[in-house]
Amino acid sequence: MREKELEIVKDTVETLGFVLVDAFFQGGRRPSSLTVVIYRKDREVTSADCEQVSQVIGERLAVEVGFDYDYALVVESPGVDRKLKNLREVEIFLGKPVRLVVKNFQEYGLKDSVVLTKIERIEGTNLVFTYEGKSYAIPWERFNQVKLHFDIKEYLKEEE
Repeated sequence: MREKELEIVKDTVETLGFVLVDAFFQGGRRPSSLTVVIYRKDREVTSADCEQVSQVIGERLAVEVGFDYDYALVVESPGVDRKLKNLREVEIFLGKPVRLVVKNFQEYGLKDSVVLTKIERIEGTNLVFTYEGKSYAIPWERFNQVKLHFDIKEYLKEEE
């Protein structure tokens, strides 16, 4: 994504009270879509939030950079099972339930490669979490996958 467009997207998202998780173009020589992923720490992102952010970004891009060719502007929430792609994304979702898939899990004294937990903090490139009463600090590159985890049982308990 060009620097100017990214700055407009980031500024708009933050001004409206959201966190920019990701923004990217998809398509051929001329992008056919611009996808913007937003998040709020204090509540769920609604479709009305996405619509508002989309409208403001679209207007700003049209006015400030003449972004007027045909494209689809998609604004969405991260989803309940988003794969976290980098440490910046992990930092955004600290304290949220995650599903970790650990490479060579035995080296860390884990019984299984899959761990359901919450990342407490990041130290350097290590993800620090507690699992089955024990604290772990495992380097980012030692994970096959770090993904948000949606527990339907916990969700149903909250709804009662």
